[in-house]
Amino acid sequence: MISVSLQLDSQGCLRRLQSTGHAVGPQGGNTVCAAATALMRSASRALADHSSIVISGHAPREGVLEIEVLQCGAEYHAYLRGVTDVLLRGLKDLALDEPSEVTIRQS
Repeated sequence: MISVSLQLDSQGCLRRLQSTGHAVGPQGGNTVCAAATALMRSASRALADHSSIVISGHAPREGVLEIEVLQCGAEYHAYLRGVTDVLLRGLKDLALDEPSEVTIRQS
């Protein structure tokens, strides 16, 4: 099972993401796991591409990803909110479609 914990700020922007685990099935052959990975990896790279958004992150081992937004310039706050919204919608859809494989905790 993939467990994702998201911390958002008061404006609904990502502050921290922690993900652990794998979806059930053969490693490298599970579409739910691939979808979750693509969503989280794309969001982290989209944020890292902007010089006014500073993130820290690491994937210390397979099945573990942590991302933290350390700083976001005012001119990119709307962008951060947009990336957060897409990430959250995608992860929530996966959890709705496959509740035995993905759980989301948001605070």
